[in-house]
Amino acid sequence: MVSVNRYGTRAAGVVSAATALWATGDAIAQPLASFGSPLRVEIGEVLVSGLEYPGIGTVRSLNTFEVSDACWLGVHLVARESGTDNAREVIATGLHRFPLVPLAVGGRTLPGTTMTPPPLQAFSQFRMARRGAIAFVSNFTQTGSTGTGLFTLPGSSNPVRLVARNFDQAPGLPQGVTYLGLAGSPVLDPAGILHFTAALSGPNITTSNDRAVYVAPVASSAQLLFSEGAPISSLGNRPIGFFNDLNSTPTSFGPLRVFTASLGTPGVPAVLAGMPLTAIATREGSLPTDPSVRYSEFLPGPSIGRGAEFAFTATLMGNRVDSTNNWAIVTSSQRVVARAGQQAPGLPQGTNYLRFSTPLLYSSSNHVLFHASLQGPNIGDLNRSALFAGPADAIGLIVRSGTQAPSCPQGVLIGTFSDQFNSDPIYINPRGDIVLRTQLRGPSVTPSNDFALFAYSAAHGLQLIAREGDSIRLAGETRTIQTLIVPERVGSVSQTNGLDGRRTILNPHGECFFAVRCTDGTEALLKAQVNEPPCPADFNGDRFVDCFDYDAFVFAFEAGDPAADQDEDGFIDGFDYEAFVAAFESDC
Repeated sequence: MVSVNRYGTRAAGVVSAATALWATGDAIAQPLASFGSPLRVEIGEVLVSGLEYPGIGTVRSLNTFEVSDACWLGVHLVARESGTDNAREVIATGLHRFPLVPLAVGGRTLPGTTMTPPPLQAFSQFRMARRGAIAFVSNFTQTGSTGTGLFTLPGSSNPVRLVARNFDQAPGLPQGVTYLGLAGSPVLDPAGILHFTAALSGPNITTSNDRAVYVAPVASSAQLLFSEGAPISSLGNRPIGFFNDLNSTPTSFGPLRVFTASLGTPGVPAVLAGMPLTAIATREGSLPTDPSVRYSEFLPGPSIGRGAEFAFTATLMGNRVDSTNNWAIVTSSQRVVARAGQQAPGLPQGTNYLRFSTPLLYSSSNHVLFHASLQGPNIGDLNRSALFAGPADAIGLIVRSGTQAPSCPQGVLIGTFSDQFNSDPIYINPRGDIVLRTQLRGPSVTPSNDFALFAYSAAHGLQLIAREGDSIRLAGETRTIQTLIVPERVGSVSQTNGLDGRRTILNPHGECFFAVRCTDGTEALLKAQVNEPPCPADFNGDRFVDCFDYDAFVFAFEAGDPAADQDEDGFIDGFDYEAFVAAFESDC
């Protein structure tokens, strides 16, 4: 049985394992055992269906959820209004240790507007960014008319703002060209600036030019960045065609705006970045380490890291290129991180890389995480894939399929990573903590217990968080987990470092959020601490919080040292100073 704690007290020297968001103060549940033990990570309740929560009502079901920076959680759910049978959708956000605050509620007027969302099926494409900024699409009514719009709320002190509305004139395009739909999920960069993809309708709009990408700075109107099929001067007046990422969501946007597309007429695959747009790599371009080898295709969703660095996966063609060595992972600084045919680290001699997922960059030094399928002797269906991570020049093995799953009965094995490469939900934070969901294999594995959620950290290795079929106590009752739920996009990229515009459940402090659906219909949002949370006020790392830490932080902050990036968003600004002072005054 999995132990789930809702309440507890902070104990000096004890690693915090779970937070009860709806307890008073900052109640912390203590782990059953130390992180070094073979026991699984302990988990704690956040929201449970059938229970009533302040300002939200009685939770009926969870739609989605995500975390941002070091301390924010956002949820989109359906709840029954207190004292009534009225069901409505709710978007709520808040600091992890305090109750969530509803920001958009079906049937209520959106704050700062005269728009009222219908009570059910009103919200979609909910996204959250730094300090609780949110964006979402909603159906709404206003003075008797109905519509669908994209809304943003850049911070708690700002009202909800309508950014785009279906059938309105599309800014920057010929008169009569209107928004037909918001084709891709909105993306909020670390500064709260919104990017979104819109489907278009109107005169001379065809399938070759029916999408456009917009940016909406805080408190500013939407501005056209570029549209499909239109000549772009920085690309030699060649047009771009949206496929891969931009067909579904503007992934890897943020300040770098990195994506894959087709370039020119006829279109050739390309990796594009920046503003103005620059072609970083195109079909027929040379591999940096071998001019005789050329790019062929690019996987969707290049991953941005800290600063200006990003990385992508490409298939290759050219002399001496065949099916055993025609994949590579390359960075924007023209470094080949891994290539098919190379020895896979940590595995028997002759076990080589074959193909790769899109890489994820993490840490202040832009370390790399990716999963690879393998080739070589003794490779079978059970052990043909593995997850790797580390510095680009010292990649290490994290876990291989076909190995014993920790905290599971003997013979229950880690399943293979999907041949669809980017479809396995994998999350990593700047410290290198990893959360992954995988399908298990083995004689005792059935469809009722074949998926599990695991956490990896350098200090504690691979640990089980939860498994389908587990008994679990929720709201004081024993239940059975039927389904583990984590955010994912079928057919798109389900792996993220939390910086690339994709939804994440793992924050920089090692707090992981996931949901379960039980066999009795109960749904719950849960939290696990997968690694010891750092003490940001101990800036010099001497295990004491004192004036020396404050002086060291101020020196680093004024010097622009990356170590002063307290919320680990790639920027050194007033938010970092506020975060450090808050941690210093609370003694962590």
